[in-house]
Amino acid sequence: GTALSPSGRLTPMLYQVLVVVWAGLVGVDAWPISPLGEYEKVSQQHIVVQCGDDLAPELEPNQYLTVTFSGGKQNNQDGDCVIKIRADVMDKDTQKFGLWVNGSVTVSDAASGDNCTTSYLAVSDKDDEEDKTGRTVKYCGKEEVSFHTSEDIVRIELLLKNPDVNTAHFSLDVKPHFLCGGVVDEEGNITSPDYPQPYGRDLLCFWRIVAPENTHIELDFSEFELSRKKRGKCLDKVTFDLQDPECGGAMKEPRKVFHSQSLLFVFQSVKNKDRAKGFVAFVSFKPNARKDSLMAKFFP
Repeated sequence: GTALSPSGRLTPMLYQVLVVVWAGLVGVDAWPISPLGEYEKVSQQHIVVQCGDDLAPELEPNQYLTVTFSGGKQNNQDGDCVIKIRADVMDKDTQKFGLWVNGSVTVSDAASGDNCTTSYLAVSDKDDEEDKTGRTVKYCGKEEVSFHTSEDIVRIELLLKNPDVNTAHFSLDVKPHFLCGGVVDEEGNITSPDYPQPYGRDLLCFWRIVAPENTHIELDFSEFELSRKKRGKCLDKVTFDLQDPECGGAMKEPRKVFHSQSLLFVFQSVKNKDRAKGFVAFVSFKPNARKDSLMAKFFP
């Protein structure tokens, strides 16, 4: 989790991390505010798996993975067919990505029942078995698979009992999708991850907003719904240049004016909390007011 002070503000340790990353963004190509489908040319990796496979592919944001399996009478573990896949997507600079898993599965095991008790395909975003905050969905029979997570990993596991009798087939696409963060140098909307769907857990997003010369930054929040304070402290929150956080169901001042050419906009959510809808903020760049000076009189 992220280190916080008792007031709910970011600690000096995290401040230093953000400043280092901020500095590292100098010279980085600007990222579109909502770059879904606008990333670099997409490449595909196709894996045909067998019983006994235990794989850990890593994906770049512009890659997606297709995993297929058909059969069961192969290398078995203790008489069962077991396949394990852990797919990770790597962040790009300060841009964060989640994962979609889509496809279809057929698991034929009469003993499994509707609760998938014996044979199943499981998709999860848990880091490991000790992770109590993640989600796991089991599929059996003949089903369509649709699993979305704001985590940067998914775990796919097939357990097929008695593969000499039972069978399984699946074809799954694992695709990264943009969540949040990056460099913003054009006017447009910034949204919480997956808006208008509720944002995910345990997220830390930061955008570096850079205005053109002789302009300043304004943010207009048309939507703002985060979890409310608990014991006077913000849980999920937004901050601007690491100042006091804002949270709850409404923002006191939806229009925010920053008399600067750059701004660090941070959004954070905690691990264990029901999620809210999130926010929409329009970024605009306004001309700076001319200073009344002697030079301005001679050079209008």
